Order: sequence, then structure tokens, then C-alpha cells
Amino acid sequence: MTGDLGTDFPGGNTPRTVELWAKFLGTQSWTAEHTIIETGLRQNAGNMLFGIDMSGDMNAGGPRQFGPYTNGFSDNNRDPMTNMGGVVVPGIAQTGWFHLSWSYNGTALSFTVDGVEYPVITTGGTPTMAFTPGIVTLGGSQNYGTAGWAGVMDEIRIWKVARTPQQILSNMRVVLKPTEPGLVAYYRLSEGSGTFTNDESMTMTHRLSTCTATSMRCAATNTASPQWVASDIPGTFTCAP
Repeated sequence: MTGDLGTDFPGGNTPRTVELWAKFLGTQSWTAEHTIIETGLRQNAGNMLFGIDMSGDMNAGGPRQFGPYTNGFSDNNRDPMTNMGGVVVPGIAQTGWFHLSWSYNGTALSFTVDGVEYPVITTGGTPTMAFTPGIVTLGGSQNYGTAGWAGVMDEIRIWKVARTPQQILSNMRVVLKPTEPGLVAYYRLSEGSGTFTNDESMTMTHRLSTCTATSMRCAATNTASPQWVASDIPGTFTCAP
């Protein structure tokens, strides 16, 4: 699914956070370069993008690697001594639900799994971003893994502020109000049928829909309806006051 949030999701060198619950179904969910979420528009400039993809499932026992990416910070920036890329979470299971977040505060980046921060491989220095405003793509990328990420996702939140690991941990099982400061779009994926999803504010310009035609945002088309399933994220969710 893809859409354009316009100026509600600013571009340039500005803070942002993307977070969601992702259910991994097996080796296929860890396929390298298959993207869960991507923001920005690829125009021969990688620093216009901000997203989370996979760096692969090396074997049945791991290591399994997440691949958050943006300008200068990427699963492609491999250590030449180890030829390892991405974010490795020791002992992580091959299947199950994980909460993921990727945040930029204007100078530094933070990646969390289940509210715990893990280091990312970098090329060094301070990142200078040139994000394209507005663009959001779920379950695929404009350039890599266009066949789509093989898994289930839920509770997608897009922020125009940097969320700290403590904020992520404290709220990952809280149903937020769409008026939360800095929250641009909140997709609970509750439609159950159809080819689009709305955010909780019901702002029509925030609607995401399937890629039925190729465009700058859609490298590949998908005429099939989304597979809607009942969420079984473990644990108890509470509602924000």
C-alpha cells in the first residue's frame, strides 16, 4: 500500500519516527532487501528515503538481521572485516511478533526491537538528510524487494518527531489518540476488507491504497486485495487516557 501524506509529513532534514508491529512467518519474512515500511521518494538519491527492510536470515540458527536504512546508515554499509550488515538481535526467534521502531532526531538515529535499542552500522559522521515529504509505502520498496515483504503488520505509527526508546517501550501496547502531539498518521488496519486503509484521524489525504498502476511510488503493481487477518499480537493493549 502507498500514499502521500503531503506537508503533514515534512521533508528536508527533519526529525521523524516510524514504528509498527510486524509478525514474522519464517525464513521468507527475513528475505534480504524486502521492505516492511518505506517513507520518502527514491530519485537517484538514497538520502531521500527512511525505512526498515531485512538483511537476511543467514541460516536456521541465525543470525537474523534487520536492515533500517537512510542516508549513510544502512544494512548495505557492511563491515569489510566481517561482511555482516544490518542490525543483529542475539537469540531472536525466526517467527513471531516484534515491535520495530526507527527514529531520527535531527542528528542521530535509533532503532528498537520490542522497545530495546540496538546499534546500527554506519559510515560515520553526522547524517545530512534530504527527505521527500509525504510519501509512505507499506510492505514493499520502490527499488528493492518489490515482490513484497512476507509477513503481517499492525499498529503502524508515523511521527514528525523523534520518539525515544523509552517512549516507544511505554506506548507500544497503548492505543493512542490521533491527536497525540507529533503523530502524523496512525494505521490500525482495522478495515478487514477492501484495497485501502485509513489512519485514525480519518483524514482522507492520509488514505493508503494498493498499487494498481506503476508510478514513481509503485515500482510494481498489485491488483490483488490485501489479505486481512485478525491480529494476535501478544499481551494486553490499553487505551490512552
